[in-house]
Order: sequence, then C-alpha cells, then structure tokens
Amino acid sequence: MAVANLKNLLGAGGSSIVLKAGQSFSAQYGIGGISTGSLNVSSPTQVIALTGRWALTFVQIQCANPSVGTMTATLNVDGVNVVSGASTGTGTPIPFLGMQLTSGSISSAQSPVIICNTSITLTLQRSTADTVSVQYCALAIE
Repeated sequence: MAVANLKNLLGAGGSSIVLKAGQSFSAQYGIGGISTGSLNVSSPTQVIALTGRWALTFVQIQCANPSVGTMTATLNVDGVNVVSGASTGTGTPIPFLGMQLTSGSISSAQSPVIICNTSITLTLQRSTADTVSVQYCALAIE
C-alpha cells in the first residue's frame, strides 16, 4: 500500500529544488501558469495530468454555472490520493490549493507547495451538467 511522504508534499528533506530551464510563462499567472479551456467534467475527468518531477503551487477551478451542484475532486501525487472525494462547493472560482485570484487581484491561502517525483493528477466530476476551466501553476523541477 502506498503511503504519502510528507517531505515530498512539503518539499523538505534537506535538498534544494532546482527548476528546469525553458518554463512556460503566462501573463496572468506567471512562470509555469496554465489556464485550460472549458472542460466537460460530467464524468470523472483528469484536468491535470503531469508526469516527471513537478512543483504544484496553486490550483483554482471555475465553473460555467456555479449556482447548482457540487464537485468531487481527487488529487493524486505519486500514486497516493492526498485529497479524495472532497466536495469543493459551487462558488466561482473555487480555491483548491495555494494562492487564489479573485476579480483580478491575488489573495493568498496557506497551502504547501506539492512536490511529486513521478506524477500529479487532478480528477474532477460535477454532479450537474457543467463545464469548468482550471488555472494552475506547475513548475518542472530536476
């Protein structure tokens, strides 16, 4: 049975993190910033699927129709579900991890940077017919 390694979640363990060269840049989200288009999540859908070594600093989810339904989320880091079955509510945007953008301004939450050695996936499913967009920052590391 896999066990979550807290030092991987917190990026600790006595070693430094070295970024890989050639990171992407998003004017709105900075280095490593990604914003997806509309994704249909009426069935379980992987909205983030990264392989290799990554540092995930923030994730937020925006629903096209936030007035009804709930969302189930599963965050898997290196084969371990660190968040599973969380009803993340119906607000828009839905803060999931780290800093959040609200009406163009940044507000921060106290969340650890999540570090993976092999993979990070985020799977979402809405209880009602809806599409979502996902904004996140993922930095490739050595």
